[in-house]
Amino acid sequence: MGKATIKDVAELSGLAIGTVSKYLNGGRLKKDNRARVEEAIEKLGYQVDEYARGLITHKTKTVGILLPELDNAFYGKIVSKIEENLSRCGYVAVVRDSRRDHESELKSIRWFASRRVDGIIMVPCCNRAEDYALLHNIGIPILFLDMYVEGLDVEFVIVDNCTIAKKGVSYLLDRGHREIAVVCAPEGVYTADRRLEGYRQAFAEKGISFREENIYRVEEDVDKAYRLIRDIFRKKGCTALFASNLPSLYGALFAVNELKLNIPRDISLLGFDDMMFTKIVRPKPTIIDQPIDKIAEVAGRRIVQLIGQSGKYEYGMNCLECSLNLGESVSDLRTEGGML
Repeated sequence: MGKATIKDVAELSGLAIGTVSKYLNGGRLKKDNRARVEEAIEKLGYQVDEYARGLITHKTKTVGILLPELDNAFYGKIVSKIEENLSRCGYVAVVRDSRRDHESELKSIRWFASRRVDGIIMVPCCNRAEDYALLHNIGIPILFLDMYVEGLDVEFVIVDNCTIAKKGVSYLLDRGHREIAVVCAPEGVYTADRRLEGYRQAFAEKGISFREENIYRVEEDVDKAYRLIRDIFRKKGCTALFASNLPSLYGALFAVNELKLNIPRDISLLGFDDMMFTKIVRPKPTIIDQPIDKIAEVAGRRIVQLIGQSGKYEYGMNCLECSLNLGESVSDLRTEGGML
């Protein structure tokens, strides 16, 4: 028997081809008619020709996802959750990696457009609107994750980095810490700049001064972060470290292990991003946790809604709240005293 066609489904179900087509394209049918179509599809093993349907509907039921890197645990987890949400809506995700290179990023955007994806979800490499001028004429909805780019007309799904960083650093200050080192990504990275602003605001709101030399910038690379933080610990000038991204948190834990330091006796630790690895660390780290499930849910829902708007996109800003999960990695110097 040859490949089943929509005509075969119509004949077996006893319904018109138009009725079957309406079902296949997501239209609503009477309960009895829907059951008959589904029974016929099951018996025939009918598979929708997505390419042919795309030629008619101008939709491919695909969404491009573009990340700065694929080997980052945070991005890997969030993409997995987004794929789940898109799949429930009948969409397939196509994932590419820009390797934190803007030219590679632009090439991937053009590649997605040439494959006629219905929308793009991406974590941008750059922070200037002019770097993304090609998005104005691409003709499909764009959603930026994690990063905000001022002056750019796209959908944004971000978290309130400044407020949660301020809350975390305030917790350290409330427990008597004053020499707090912070490790963040290079200047110009939106998340790093906002988290550093939260660090500064925490000191300012309590009327406490901080030393600029306690602010460290390094690429989001575990090995580079580890070597930097190892040197910070060897200087023995800080009582606490705010590792403001996942690579710096991993780097801090590796440095602690190498130098045989005791957390929180020798150094207190505040981290960012509660991944599976951090759940097995003892003592349990105090961690700022991003709402990954919510980020993925909002991103998936909004890109599908935008796809349905067909050309006139009503973009918005979605700013989600993080949480501070207290562990046992921060000492209370008000009663214990001491410095690394």
